[in-house]
Amino acid sequence: MNAASILFATDLSGPARQCHALTAALVEALGAHLTILHVDDVAADQLDRVTELHAYLDMLSSFRRLRVEQLDADFAKLGVASRFIIERGKPERIIDTYSREHDVGLIIMGQHSHPGPLKKLLGSTTQRVIHLTDLPLLVVPIDDDAPDAPPPATLPRFRTILVPTALTDACGRALRAAVDVAKRLGAQVHATHALGLPSFVPIAAGEGYAAAMTSPLAQRDAHYRESLRAHVEREARGADVTSSLAVADTALAGILADAKEVGADLIMVPSTGKGAVARFFLGSVTEALAKHAPIPVMVLPPKYLEAW
Repeated sequence: MNAASILFATDLSGPARQCHALTAALVEALGAHLTILHVDDVAADQLDRVTELHAYLDMLSSFRRLRVEQLDADFAKLGVASRFIIERGKPERIIDTYSREHDVGLIIMGQHSHPGPLKKLLGSTTQRVIHLTDLPLLVVPIDDDAPDAPPPATLPRFRTILVPTALTDACGRALRAAVDVAKRLGAQVHATHALGLPSFVPIAAGEGYAAAMTSPLAQRDAHYRESLRAHVEREARGADVTSSLAVADTALAGILADAKEVGADLIMVPSTGKGAVARFFLGSVTEALAKHAPIPVMVLPPKYLEAW
């Protein structure tokens, strides 16, 4: 990963401070320069009167001053130097454009646990950046119910990186990228192949459900474990990568269960181009992981994966 420059895009909210320690840990581990970007997406020209505009600008200035001072103090405490900038426009467009124009290698963003009704309908800024950027995007879960507190004095460490795989070429490239990142972070890589198989299947229209057939399970599992073993051996190229098969009602549930089982503190997953694999990853699993995983998720886009 060419992460000599990291961009942390923040909304300057109190809960966003939960991203600071993780960002600092990656800056230190990767030897990167840090830029912190805040995008003003409020259209001041929609205010009716000049007095409203001045009141709005005064309020915004006071809020930002407090939050920027807080941000500076957090990163100073963590021992990380940074450059802070403010841009105006649509956040996802500004983040994508800035990243392209300033040779950014990794974007970091938070994913709030309580998006407003409009964000639920249209998707959060983080989700829209996932669809725009050609760079790795690290999505950090934010607990909006947690108290506004400074980051811990000790930087977090990455010990286990989980890589979901559908045993495809794109997933193999993601696995190789994860091995490279793991070396830099001093972490272990664990590959998981998740099968989404419901416990119950419909009998017929309007007649309810029956338990899924269990007799071929051992044969099926043995087949997929062997396929996974061969995939890891081929793609990891001699690196020490462990693996497991996760079976659950959905692929997402299987990935999250395996992440908990192996104690993963980072998930790295590809988003791909057109076709069935694209629908599996970007259309559902990758996006759902970015929204709901309790640990950070790094999304690797097709353009980035081409290099692997």
